[in-house]
Amino acid sequence: MESKLQKVKEMLNKDFAASLILVSEYEKEFKFRKVSLEGDLADEFKSKLSNKILSVVDDIHKGKKELVKYNPARKKGKHEIECLDVKNRRIKSVIDNIPETTGIKSFTEGEEEFINSLHFYILVFEIKGEKITIFRKCNKKLKVNNCGIISWFSKGVYNKFEESLFLFDNKFDCFLFEGKIFIRSTYYFHLIFRYYEELKSNADNILDTLDQKVPVSNMDELREACKGHLTMLAKVNNIASSDYFNDIDMENIKFAIKECNVDVDVVEENGREKLVFDSANRWEILKLLADDYLGSVMTDLKYEVNSKKAVNN
Repeated sequence: MESKLQKVKEMLNKDFAASLILVSEYEKEFKFRKVSLEGDLADEFKSKLSNKILSVVDDIHKGKKELVKYNPARKKGKHEIECLDVKNRRIKSVIDNIPETTGIKSFTEGEEEFINSLHFYILVFEIKGEKITIFRKCNKKLKVNNCGIISWFSKGVYNKFEESLFLFDNKFDCFLFEGKIFIRSTYYFHLIFRYYEELKSNADNILDTLDQKVPVSNMDELREACKGHLTMLAKVNNIASSDYFNDIDMENIKFAIKECNVDVDVVEENGREKLVFDSANRWEILKLLADDYLGSVMTDLKYEVNSKKAVNN
């Protein structure tokens, strides 16, 4: 993976072309408009964003930042840059719908519906077949004179600013290069690629899959807790779609609870053993089922995946 970052570094030190694309979302569809970048403006975008990416790449090479596999069910550390293959169905569907810049209509003054529905913008850096696609989530400050009065000061007089004024910063949320997405801000990455919307729409299917495999006495309480907490739902989604999920059974779960002293109760109802979800300790059952406690059937190691901290016997 670091070889790709080296190629990114090499490309950003060349004289590449830059294109800016605004992306609006309404009626559940993305709409695209390109913005002309010329002269000093183009140079400014190229300089600011390439320097920001180069800084991240250098920090990874120096060990100041760590390149880790994307995992939506865990909190990304401040020193981490997540990486994801665009073969991921949800991500690929968005990227495949981004037109080539030559086929995108130019933005024109007066497209208020488009501006009011801005979702994110894209910077495309290209040179001789190589391309870096940079994504940044829009916020309400992008068009700063959308409401109110903007003025500028000249020769002792304040003058009203009549033209549309857009405010871009020098940050990025993620960038795409050769089929890999490198994620700086997981939260905004999720907003750009509609991760939370997909989780919400598939919540019942995700929880049904868990319910069919793992008996939970108070499953309704677990359902309610997960539907009200997207990070919990993401954790369940990871569990239900994992390679090891079909290999887990009640005996393995009980073994893990005992070996690693996990605070999850087991009760018997109508001759069947079931887990008990404790709302006051809601994460424990998900950590157990996600095999965060590696003392279960998957391995003999006894530590938590996130912290690599040993579990006391």
